Amino acid sequence: MWHVPEGRPYPYMVHHLMEQTKVMNVKRVCKVGDSVRDIEEGRNAGCGLVVGVLSGADSFAELMAAGAHVVCERVTDLPVPKRQPLLNNQRLPDFS
Repeated sequence: MWHVPEGRPYPYMVHHLMEQTKVMNVKRVCKVGDSVRDIEEGRNAGCGLVVGVLSGADSFAELMAAGAHVVCERVTDLPVPKRQPLLNNQRLPDFS
């Protein structure tokens, strides 16, 4: 269980995950959610991309009004970037 002072819409959960995964630049974080609170959390955290999805709680208009950069039907509609081959001496962090 995570121990943060407050939940959504406060930014603490995003920042906690960044610490755990050693992500230093919040502009490289994409927050995806289906509620106005999710969108507010991403905006409050300073995420570089905040995506609303319509497969859950709130409408297109509500998600956009909350500050989503983009809204899609389902999270599976988002493109996944191709992975770059690792150079010598580079390793991905162990997230286990």
